[in-house]
Amino acid sequence: MEKMNDDQNSAVRFIGYAISTFPAQLRDGLGGGDYLGNVSVERDLEMRVCILKNAIDTARAQLPVNESVGNVNNIFLVPEFFFHGPQGPYLFSHADEDPMITLKRLLVQYFPLNDYANWTLVLGTAITAKVADPKRLFESSSVRVRNETVKFLIDQEQKARSALSQIVTNTLKSFIQDCQNIPDVAVRGRSPIFSHIPLVVIPTGTESNWMTS
Repeated sequence: MEKMNDDQNSAVRFIGYAISTFPAQLRDGLGGGDYLGNVSVERDLEMRVCILKNAIDTARAQLPVNESVGNVNNIFLVPEFFFHGPQGPYLFSHADEDPMITLKRLLVQYFPLNDYANWTLVLGTAITAKVADPKRLFESSSVRVRNETVKFLIDQEQKARSALSQIVTNTLKSFIQDCQNIPDVAVRGRSPIFSHIPLVVIPTGTESNWMTS
């Protein structure tokens, strides 16, 4: 991928957004916290886009007042895992329910061309999983055993002391890694980019203001 309009945008400014995307109540990297979010995928996405807009507008207010829009491409970088729901990935059953469709619509709505003509948003990752029947998935024996084992080990780690605590921690980390190696569902880490400066896909030459993996 490359940027178009190099003659117009002679400079690039990178702006990083520092915000934690770890689960709440996370202890010592054990992975036992809760993912904050709204059960409605559309509502969750909209609230995160609102948070994003507030951060971008805060950054924009610090830029030179008389700066020419055509001279600088402001690239706003968002952390990995910024877009996720309370269950981790956004779950959807059909292609027309893909959360990326909703995210693109919200970005167009909240970041209009007239106000963000020279902004490119590199949106970290959006975590999604296509699941035909989420209820059946969560009720499966495999998912129940995984969840109950993690909860048990976290509880024991909090009760243990010194060397024993470290042993339980190592056991938990190994168990989580093993579960990731044999997942019950395929989780995708999408990498959305939104820009009012046209993006070009190499080698096809296709132009777009939206890209995602």
